[in-house]
Amino acid sequence: MTREAIIQKAVSSLSKLPQSKVEEVIDFAEFLLQKQENTEIQEIIYSTVNDQDVFDFLREEEDIYHLSDAKELY
Repeated sequence: MTREAIIQKAVSSLSKLPQSKVEEVIDFAEFLLQKQENTEIQEIIYSTVNDQDVFDFLREEEDIYHLSDAKELY
């Protein structure tokens, strides 16, 4: 089924529902859209941070403490 056919089927089904149920469907559709937008934004931020060398020092951080530095071992 094509995207347009699915949309037409949804519109047809929505037209048969009472107003309160249509509002619930709209709320859910907006929730899904917001969730998709948040996922896309997170992916953009993640790829931007990974593409920059600004945080390379975190990946290459040297060990400044060693087990022998501990006064007591638990």
